[in-house]
Order: sequence, then structure tokens, then C-alpha cells
Amino acid sequence: APDHFTVTFDLNYLNSDSVDNEEKPGEIDTSNVWKVVNVNKGEIASDPGTPTRDGYTFAGWYFTRENDSGTEYDRANTPVNNNLVVYAKWNPDYVVHYYIEGTTTKVAPDKVVPNNAVGSVVSETAPDFAGCKFVGDSRYESITIKYNYKDNEIIFYYTKDADYTIKYYKDSVSDANYLGECTVTGTVDKVITVPAGSGIGQLDYKKPVGYK
Repeated sequence: APDHFTVTFDLNYLNSDSVDNEEKPGEIDTSNVWKVVNVNKGEIASDPGTPTRDGYTFAGWYFTRENDSGTEYDRANTPVNNNLVVYAKWNPDYVVHYYIEGTTTKVAPDKVVPNNAVGSVVSETAPDFAGCKFVGDSRYESITIKYNYKDNEIIFYYTKDADYTIKYYKDSVSDANYLGECTVTGTVDKVITVPAGSGIGQLDYKKPVGYK
């Protein structure tokens, strides 16, 4: 009877399979293998280390490939008495974007939240940012976590303060009647105060049409 065995630690996300090679039946395709640990019969496999993957958090080694609860391989308490293959479980990230309305221009850095169980429901509330106003029916958004981390997004939209050029004319708008101009910053949902200039008194203007 064999007096030593192997524990194969499969990354469980590449295209190939560490158990069977479809192109060469009966041979193992090792391109998906993180580590292979040799173990004497009845002993505990050494720690293979922790793999990493963009967009995911490693969540342990399991006896089944499926990314569900399954049965976890309790390495430190499992004597090895036969060859084993165990599979990495991955919990995806989700990301929260804060964009200018109608664009993908950021008003703040993305918020990335790691290590979420597939099928779990997560929620976020749109924060306030200086110089911006939230746009939407609700500040509260929820999503159900999917396995592909790229599908896990929450997006909040905002409008932002803007600069306006104020031009002064005498009597009517024409080059001959041009008196000068200035730039003012319009704050979201606030009255723009136009500086007086060239005999024109101070005027208060509401935000221009189309500016939210």
C-alpha cells in the first residue's frame, strides 16, 4: 500500500482542469494547479500559501469546484490517507462609482468592497460631496452579488458646480455695445450673483436652463 500521497490545490478559475485533460485523456493538466504537496500517509499536508486573484478574495479550499458552501478542506485537522484534489473558493468584490450625471467622469474615487459571498445582498447609500448634488430618486441602492466581480456595480450620479462667463453690454447685445466680461462660479441650486461692472448694477440670476 502507498505510504505517501499528494494534495493538489486547484485555483479553480482558469480554463483547464487539474483532474482531467480533455486533450490528453488520463493525463493531468497542471496549468490550473496552485501547488502539489507531498504528504506521508496519515500526516497533515503543509500549508500551500494563499493565492490571489484580481477582483476576488480567497475564501478557502473546498472539496468541490462549485462556488457554493460545499465542504471545506480543514487542512490543519485532516490526516491524508489518499490522493486529494481541493479547489479554491473565491468571493468577489463589488465597486461603487460616483459619476457626473450622464457621464463616467468621477466626482470621487471608486469604493471597492472585497470578500462578498455570491448570492448575498449588499447595500450602499449615496454620500454627499462638496460642490456636488446627488441626482436620483433614492440614495439607497442594493444589488445581489454575482460571481463575476465585473457585474457587481452600484452607480450614483451627481451634478457639479460650474463656471459661467458673464458678458456686459450697453442697451443691446452687439460688438459695438460690449462692455466687458467676468467669470463666476455657479453653485448647485444656488443663486448666481453677478458682479457689477461698467455702470451695470449687481444682478441676481437663477441657474441657467439645463443646469441642474
